[in-house]
Amino acid sequence: MIVSDSYRTDILTFFADWFRACLAAGAVDVANPYGGKPARITLRVDGVDGYVFWTRNVASFVAALDDLAALELPFVAQYTVTGYPRAIDAHTPRAAEGVARISALAARFGPRAVVWRYDPVLTTSLTPADWRQGNFADLGPICRIGR
Repeated sequence: MIVSDSYRTDILTFFADWFRACLAAGAVDVANPYGGKPARITLRVDGVDGYVFWTRNVASFVAALDDLAALELPFVAQYTVTGYPRAIDAHTPRAAEGVARISALAARFGPRAVVWRYDPVLTTSLTPADWRQGNFADLGPICRIGR
């Protein structure tokens, strides 16, 4: 089983301590969206083949990634860095900080542990096509770690 942490819940940014506690316990109960009993998900090698995390900010989660690495559980962080103007994307780290974190993750866990995402692709008065193309061209070479 692959455990995928959606960007909608962003465990990496908001729930690192909770995740570490669940990992230490070896399992977590997950609500059944259709009603009925919660499902118990095993979070260790005997129940999980790997983890996929989607985030814009991994800063508070590095210790949890260390825990996964110590347990020899594979993971990948799909890391979004867009460099959009603050008027559009005010609550995420700036592009330079995101790029630095991508590099740090790749250095610590290997280049396959992190994938750069440029998402969503927005066309606005602040991000017209020519701006976006130039921004992507600037970010692309520095976000492509070990490839």
